[in-house]
Amino acid sequence: MGQLDFSQLPPVAENPDLALQAVLLSCREITPSKTPDKEWINKGVACLDSVDITTFIAVDGARVVATGGLDRSDPTDYEEASIIDLAVAQSRRYEGLGRGIVEMVEATARQEGIKNLYALSTMYAHGFYNRLGFLRVTGVDYVKSLR
Repeated sequence: MGQLDFSQLPPVAENPDLALQAVLLSCREITPSKTPDKEWINKGVACLDSVDITTFIAVDGARVVATGGLDRSDPTDYEEASIIDLAVAQSRRYEGLGRGIVEMVEATARQEGIKNLYALSTMYAHGFYNRLGFLRVTGVDYVKSLR
């Protein structure tokens, strides 16, 4: 393993390889039953350049090992945002990488004045979000107050 670095993903044009790695990791870990096709990958990479989404990554050497984003695309509420596409490489789980990404998302959201941060969870991640202070509001939805 190399040097682990947490950072905001640079614009796709500056480092298309990191962008592609982040999208592929997200595709593999979030929906492992679907093989990503070219259209899905292109949509994912385009999403990374959205002004409403900030993507964060953990990189080990030259490999993206965790990713997640802050999505502020709800035009009706500027005080709420969501964590999206949180994924950690299967071989690197339980090392605190997901927590590190969530902490970066939370810090950015607080700086921007966001008061509530939402997360849509799979059944496997319920405990993860509970440990990070999120409260379950429906079957798969969680919220954390950042006030």
